[in-house]
Amino acid sequence: FPIMNLHERALSVLQCRYVDEAIIGAPWALTEDMIKSMHISVVVTGNVPYTVEGEPERKHELGDPYEVAREAGILKEITSGSDLTARKILSRVFDNRARYLKRYLRKHKSEAEYYSKNKTYMEEA
Repeated sequence: FPIMNLHERALSVLQCRYVDEAIIGAPWALTEDMIKSMHISVVVTGNVPYTVEGEPERKHELGDPYEVAREAGILKEITSGSDLTARKILSRVFDNRARYLKRYLRKHKSEAEYYSKNKTYMEEA
């Protein structure tokens, strides 16, 4: 459940000065052929676990996507300094939805009142 669409995610990655290319439509796991043919020298991943809070950590059914990079010695794991995940962002959005909706409706009502009381329109001839 991505927060950004594919185009936005690719642009976000490409904005990083350490990134040379972003591969759109890449397979789940790297292969040796992909590393050689694309001249990949470093593969970077964060260390925030992809787990659901309250559930035991489990392996992905498609396997480790970084296995080949790890074996080749080109995998670099970075510490993000944050435990923020897409799941936490979505949780915040859903938790605050009612508050945002209430604020929107209040502003919408105020705007409608303003236009009904203060605006007049000229009839076209």
